Amino acid sequence: MMWNGLVCSMILFSGAARKINQSPQRITVTEGGTVQLNCTFSLKSSHQGDKIIGSISWYKDVEDRCVCATCSGYQGRVLLNSSISILSESLQITNLSMNDTGKYYCKVDIFMEAQYLGNGTEVTIRRRNTAENNGRGLHWQMLEMGVKLAIFVVINIVTVFLIRSRECHGIVNRNKVI
Repeated sequence: MMWNGLVCSMILFSGAARKINQSPQRITVTEGGTVQLNCTFSLKSSHQGDKIIGSISWYKDVEDRCVCATCSGYQGRVLLNSSISILSESLQITNLSMNDTGKYYCKVDIFMEAQYLGNGTEVTIRRRNTAENNGRGLHWQMLEMGVKLAIFVVINIVTVFLIRSRECHGIVNRNKVI
């Protein structure tokens, strides 16, 4: 029974070109955002309509760090969307944190044949700028800091002027009294 499956697999895949397309190659996402990675296995053979029996799994950085809905650190943040007609799957990770930065690989296991590893997707998570969240950019933050500094300096100059002015008036008044 196993020999027949192996022979059929060899006939099915003999002379066929196999290709994994993983996209995008690189992506940068803001902390708290969502990323979608895609993986498609294609088989170009002379047999049109051949069915590929296999599965796709996802890994971060190395093959022993799985990325799935039940994997540690990904519970409630992963959505997998597979295609029935072709061997294809998209991985969506939500509520990204700085810990999610890394290289993600899809691995295709073809029943009774072999395993194939995608080229990987480099995912970079950038920190969320609190000024951006308030609708203000960095230039507004700098302007606001400059205005506060200017007000601080003016208040200090006025305070020193008033203190010196009182000291001077006190000395003048003493001179007149004597």
